[in-house]
Amino acid sequence: MPENLFEITVPVAPLRSSPSDRAEMVSQMLAGEYCRFIAHGEKDWIEVELVNDGYKGWCDVKQLRSLPLNSEAGHSNTSVLTQAPISLWRRENGAQLALPAGSRLQCSLTGEWQLSGSSIEPLTALDVCFAPCASPLEVAMNLLGSPYLWGGKTALGVDCSGLTQLSFFLCGMLLPRDASDQKKVGSPIEFEARASGDLAFFSNEQGAIIHVGILANEGSIVHAAGEVCMDEFDSKGISSEGNNTHVLDSIRRIN
Repeated sequence: MPENLFEITVPVAPLRSSPSDRAEMVSQMLAGEYCRFIAHGEKDWIEVELVNDGYKGWCDVKQLRSLPLNSEAGHSNTSVLTQAPISLWRRENGAQLALPAGSRLQCSLTGEWQLSGSSIEPLTALDVCFAPCASPLEVAMNLLGSPYLWGGKTALGVDCSGLTQLSFFLCGMLLPRDASDQKKVGSPIEFEARASGDLAFFSNEQGAIIHVGILANEGSIVHAAGEVCMDEFDSKGISSEGNNTHVLDSIRRIN
C-alpha cells in the first residue's frame, strides 16, 4: 500500500492497541478525522497515526477511506468542526448518523455538506451543530453526565484525558492524548494562583500521572470519573461526598 492519508467515514471509530476487535481501545477517531498509514495487520487491520495528535493504534480499514497525499479532495470546500455534543445528520442512502463534537465536515460553496466524500444533510439545526463554545471549560460543562469510557472522546463515553483534549481542541488548542503528556504542555501554576480553566493533574502512590480535569473555579473541578461531573477541589486533590478520591500532583495553565 502506498503512503496514504485516510479519513474516518463513520461517526466514531475505535483505535485499538493491537489488530483485533478484542484488543483494548486506547482512543477513538472522530468522523472526518485524518490518519496516516503505518503498517498492515491481519485481514482488514492497519496501524495508523492520527494527524492531529500523533497517537498510534490499530483500526479496521472498512471504517476509513483512502486519500492519496496529492488528493484534491476538499480543496474547493470549507472544513468545519461540529460543536454540539451530538448532532444528527442523514446520508443520501437514508442512514442517520449521530456525529460527536469534533467531527470534521466539508461544506461546498453552494452549501452542500459532506462527510468523507458522502453527501449528508443536517437533521439538527445548523446553529446548534456549530455554535462555538467560549472556553474549554464550557465544552466540558456541556458534556456533564457523559459516561466514563476508557479511550473515549465523545458524549457517549469519554475518559479524563479525552475530555480535556476534546475541550481544548474545540477551542482551537491541541493537547496530547494522554494525561501524562498533557502535563508537559503549558505553564506550571502555584496552587494559590489557580483559576478557572486551569488543568489539574493527579498522581498515584508511585508518582505517575493517572488523572486530569479542568478547574471550574478555585474550589471545584470538572472531570471524568464514573461520568463527567463536578466535584470539590482543594490542595489535597479531589473530594466526592467527603472522600478524597484523587491526590493532586500539579496545576498547569494552557496559554
